Amino acid sequence: MAARRSSIVIRLGLFLALVLGVLLGFPLRASAASVLVLGFVEEGRPNARVRQSVIQFLQRMGEEVVGASLSSADQLCTQSDCLARLGERHQAQRIVGGELIPNDNSYRILVWLFDRASEMPNSAETTCTDCNAELLADTVARTAGNVLEVGAVQQQQVQRPQAPSQPVQQQTTACRTPYRSFGRGLAIGSLAALTLAGLATGLVLAGYNGQPYLPDSTSGAGSPTYNLGTHTGLALGLTAAPALGLAAAALPWQSILHGHRGGAGVCPTATGRRSFGRGIAIGALGSFAISGLASAFALTAVNGSVYAANPDGSAITYDLKPHYTAASVAAAAMIAGLGLAIFIP
Repeated sequence: MAARRSSIVIRLGLFLALVLGVLLGFPLRASAASVLVLGFVEEGRPNARVRQSVIQFLQRMGEEVVGASLSSADQLCTQSDCLARLGERHQAQRIVGGELIPNDNSYRILVWLFDRASEMPNSAETTCTDCNAELLADTVARTAGNVLEVGAVQQQQVQRPQAPSQPVQQQTTACRTPYRSFGRGLAIGSLAALTLAGLATGLVLAGYNGQPYLPDSTSGAGSPTYNLGTHTGLALGLTAAPALGLAAAALPWQSILHGHRGGAGVCPTATGRRSFGRGIAIGALGSFAISGLASAFALTAVNGSVYAANPDGSAITYDLKPHYTAASVAAAAMIAGLGLAIFIP
């Protein structure tokens, strides 16, 4: 009988221990390991699709993800005091977020992790080349999973936590300036346009040189001819300057002079607006617009001035109205295109 009572007491004790473990131990453990996913910021705004993909991926990994609906301001939080408040409010021990930096069709991806207990930051950086929305979300999610796994290992190894002023410390590894940058595109576009305009001007002047200025039926057999040899040489000579500049802008000087640094990645451009293609468009349209305006003003100034004299002594003047009108219309079209290239998203 006593043995039976003892068995009942033992079973009751085990049952109570199990209940206490369920009620106290497991929730505390889940809270200690829970993860709050903040925003993954792209051009100043959280990317909702990427955040949802990260949440689903971490849940599949078995992580305890806090299912909280966060405002845009909360998702943009990166300061340690702000992260600590969010973690306490949502009972999350670890907080993960990141930054997405576009460069044409590619992305530089930075994912960071903040642990409330140690305030020890951890981060990972990767790139996504020729990246669509689905590939971007998958790459960010896998990177976030790796950051959590590495952070868990480091947490076990750390003996004395340190409190950084910022939860995210970007890696300081050197990177190479990308060839297809906005600045290079701007230089190539403007210099190519000036080279093309100079060549076109020189060839047109060369074609007119020596031709009669007026039809023979109007001014007789002694009609004066175009004497544009000096102008042709000047136009072609000045074209050499932008042509040399174009060649210099097109060459990858960093790779030629310094070579590729071992392990160094390519630095991203600041935003999607400052792309290589947009730089070419802005540079070319700006140069064409300036050339058109300069031509229109010069032709207008020369219009009506005396070119030569007829055999009877009457003056032959320049009639350049069709020319400066065409130049003005072309310049206006280039200015309109330049405005679109600058301001369209």
